[in-house]
Amino acid sequence: MANESDLIYDIGMHNGRDTAFYLAKGFKVLAVEASASYCELAKNNFATFIEKGQLTICNAALAEQEGEVVFRKYKGHDDWSSVVPQWNDSMYKEEYEEERVKAISIKNLIAQHGCPYYMKIDIEGSDHVALQGMLEVKERPQFVSVELLSVNNLKGRPDVDFLEILCLLRALGYTKFQIVDQSKHEKTVCPKPSREGEYVDFKFDGYSSGLFGKELPNNWSNIDEVAFQYLLYSGKQQSGHLSYYQKGIRRKMIDRLGHPEIVMEGTLDPYAWFDIHATF
Repeated sequence: MANESDLIYDIGMHNGRDTAFYLAKGFKVLAVEASASYCELAKNNFATFIEKGQLTICNAALAEQEGEVVFRKYKGHDDWSSVVPQWNDSMYKEEYEEERVKAISIKNLIAQHGCPYYMKIDIEGSDHVALQGMLEVKERPQFVSVELLSVNNLKGRPDVDFLEILCLLRALGYTKFQIVDQSKHEKTVCPKPSREGEYVDFKFDGYSSGLFGKELPNNWSNIDEVAFQYLLYSGKQQSGHLSYYQKGIRRKMIDRLGHPEIVMEGTLDPYAWFDIHATF
């Protein structure tokens, strides 16, 4: 499971907030972004890092196969832009524009650039595609984070398997997990001394993925525990949309792990959004 110890993949660079953090900490970064305008912005903002070879920008959408895909970019809420049609329509309907963009697979990215130490994945409905592609690759990042589906993503979407991300991470061999509330990143403080790369006094926001790897709190859990909390979170707002099979899983998890009142209430804010981090 060898990886490049100083390399980070920022899959879904968006406005470059996470890339800026990783670069400031001294890591090499491969930033993947479907939006051409955000790639141009990053080229201007990070020109010095590009010139010295610390940053590589890949203007492409992650997909199962190489080629082209249609990218839907929302005009007023571009952080929800996606290659998945109607991905966030349940919570936000607005004007959008479509463009055909280059598609690249995670398998080919790793073949070209090496396996990273940490991989951040946040690509609005296609996150599972990155994990599925990693099943075909021998190496694994030491740390990986993926945006979890929110209750709004699940509304009226019986085709979406909200446990798929967790199952894929476990299938990839990851054994330790923690769910991080992205909505509270404004309160996140970088540890000093640093436990990953160089220390930087960075200010995070709701668009950030925040800390990673060894700088996360030591709140790692096994797959059963995080799945249980995620099921409680999903079920609190989505019980009417859960399939019979999904309700059965939830019932089995409650029976297996016990259900004192504090656990049944759940610890995840039903109105927040989350990343799941995983390691070995």
